[in-house]
Amino acid sequence: MLRALQDSVKVMESSINFLLAKDKNNIKEKNSNIPVVELAESRDNFDQIPMPKVVILSNEPKSIVFYNSLAQERRQVATVFISDPFVQVFDMNNDIIPHQVNLIWKTSREAISNKYELSFVVITPPLGVSRYQIKRDTSDTTNSLSTTDLYHVTLPDGIKHFKLNRGPDTEIKIKNSYFEAVFDSDTGMLIDIGIDGGELKKANIRFMKYGTVASKDRSGAYLFLPDGQATSILEKNQPIVVIKGKLYSEVITRISHVIHRVRVYHADVAEAASLDIKNVLDIRDTSNFELVMRVETGVKNIDKEFFTDLNAFQMQRRKSLKKLPLQANFYPVPAQIFVQDSHTRVSLQTQQTNGAASLEQGYLEVVLDRRLNQDDNRGLGQGVLDNKITPSNFRLLFENFAEKNTKLNHPAPIAYPSATSHILSQQLQHPMLTFLFTPNDPSSYHSHFAGLKQSLPCDLHLVNMKMLQNNIKQEASNTAALFLHRLGYDCRFKQKCSDKKITFEEAFDPLTIHDLKSTSLSLNTEKEKMKPSSRVHVPPMEINAYTMSLS
Repeated sequence: MLRALQDSVKVMESSINFLLAKDKNNIKEKNSNIPVVELAESRDNFDQIPMPKVVILSNEPKSIVFYNSLAQERRQVATVFISDPFVQVFDMNNDIIPHQVNLIWKTSREAISNKYELSFVVITPPLGVSRYQIKRDTSDTTNSLSTTDLYHVTLPDGIKHFKLNRGPDTEIKIKNSYFEAVFDSDTGMLIDIGIDGGELKKANIRFMKYGTVASKDRSGAYLFLPDGQATSILEKNQPIVVIKGKLYSEVITRISHVIHRVRVYHADVAEAASLDIKNVLDIRDTSNFELVMRVETGVKNIDKEFFTDLNAFQMQRRKSLKKLPLQANFYPVPAQIFVQDSHTRVSLQTQQTNGAASLEQGYLEVVLDRRLNQDDNRGLGQGVLDNKITPSNFRLLFENFAEKNTKLNHPAPIAYPSATSHILSQQLQHPMLTFLFTPNDPSSYHSHFAGLKQSLPCDLHLVNMKMLQNNIKQEASNTAALFLHRLGYDCRFKQKCSDKKITFEEAFDPLTIHDLKSTSLSLNTEKEKMKPSSRVHVPPMEINAYTMSLS
């Protein structure tokens, strides 16, 4: 698996080098050991969390390249590690743009002294690449340095340039244009949220654990047999780090087995509508331990009704039943789960598949990791004991319906995520990739590349586009297969997707399309011959496949 990842990275590096080069007939690598483009993170072992590489700043600009795999233009906050806190950032037009520099905290009491976290807003074209540049700022201005509040810990000595404060005993409040989030100053956990300037409502994040029953059949790789209700693992007076900057603010707390980060964006980006949650889990020293994250809200979902996705394709109605054992109310969640009432919907989006439930009214609960000592006699022959340090990323989205007291069908036969929820979930499932760019002659490369001339509407997802193999020669042909998925979204929320009409030739300009055909998903059956001037039209909730020759 590690070799496959490394080979995939090499393909991406070579592809970016080719796409950005002005003279594509004379592309040169610097040498075999140091590529022109290299991924901005490294992984030495298959079970290691990727570690970001540090960019050594100097008076000469260093290039950073960002790749967007979505078919829509992307505006998102990107982060790289740098060697010096004083830096200037230049966009694709060589204009200086705002940025934020943070300390990197090794523990809640100790910051790393020789590297820093640089964040700035990146705009990447659809299916495209954009190149930004950074260099050392000789003016040593501190305007872009974040401020840090520390709770329940002594302020460390030796921190230069950055402002450190002792956190007050009052609640921690962070606000942006979408909501105000309130955190407990004892635990660092979210407790309340106010949406669109409204009153604060309950939104409590808690970390819990399940044990296993003492009977013959016990929890294992296939069975989940808890010994009762989950119990809290939170402790008060935990060390808390609160980072406050111009692009985002972040609350970091460390509890048993979890490093928990909640980020609130202030920049004008799509993810500012949600709370960005990043957990790093380590349960290697536990025994028969199942870790869950629970979100307790004031949403009054009738009959404990909730919705989970089916492979990110559609939402399925679920219902928690008291007559069933606790474990029978858990369902797989590949992408998102939500609960709603006539005023508010609360969605929890995940970057990895989790088991999830809504055991009480307004609750959302996801299983983060499991460690079980015994075999459950279902074929594996051993317990679950191969746990590693694991990242677990989520977005928590609170949305009010456009009309108050929206009438909901009960039981709801079907439900759809909002347009905002789709956008955020796509960004979470398909993260922007960062590369370091070190050409000998930067002037021989473009500042960006766009795979599509125009963005597709936000409800049209490009599932895959690949060149088909030549049937005669062992090489790629000039025929491509294109798969498009039209997302269904709920129109009862404020944001709507554009209904702009776009044709195939407009999207792929300046490439010329020949022999455009609509086919079955297997590509074996031709349905219809089409003109390149045909409008891109996919019915809602459908996936269409096409073949085309490109030149």
